[in-house]
Amino acid sequence: MKPKVLVFTVTYDKKDYCFEEFVKQFPLSYSNYRHVWIDNTDDDGEYARKLESYGLDVIKARRGNNAREALARSQNLARKIALDEGYDYALSIESDMLNVPSSIIQTLIGRAKDVVGCFYTIGDDKVRKPCVTVADKKPNGLLGTRVLSMEEGREMLKTNGLHGVNSCGLGCTLIKREVFKKVRFMYYPHLKPFSDVFFANDVWKKGFKIYVDASIYLNHDNYFCSAHVEDR
Repeated sequence: MKPKVLVFTVTYDKKDYCFEEFVKQFPLSYSNYRHVWIDNTDDDGEYARKLESYGLDVIKARRGNNAREALARSQNLARKIALDEGYDYALSIESDMLNVPSSIIQTLIGRAKDVVGCFYTIGDDKVRKPCVTVADKKPNGLLGTRVLSMEEGREMLKTNGLHGVNSCGLGCTLIKREVFKKVRFMYYPHLKPFSDVFFANDVWKKGFKIYVDASIYLNHDNYFCSAHVEDR
């Protein structure tokens, strides 16, 4: 039997600018998955009702004090569903990731890794960098890492293969059950990083490894860039 996969998309009303294009990418071609949308908009459920009007499987989550808390809270809700309902994998697809292949689940499962993400960049129209970190020999790297440069990212893309990394964003990332059983999504009020940074650090502490699949290059239409920025 095919592995059971929970696809989860954390979103809120400020991501509505790319919703119409994002939602066109679904359903995916894999036959044994559930796609749950976790809406943490700070409202009375109006945005969740909009999502439901498209026939989506929506869970309303409490936002909390800020975006970092909201994201970690929503991700842990997805983690709880995955654990309670016996999913073999959890696939995070953030609501501003575009050109996600229909076969993304099959491809990433086929990589047979603990955690495997896709290649994408983050930033504004002027400065974008890969959402990937590698080990940093200098003492000033965040948690001992540094962000990959665009030049290094282009070289990675040329290989079209798997690369071991210290971390990748959770924009489109597959996580094995063995990993999410042991690792939660953390938020610390006094620290600036989002949950993906602490998640990656804890994945390594638990003895797992993280990879980026450079054969899958996604367009990250994040809030601070124009739509469809092409930087490959």
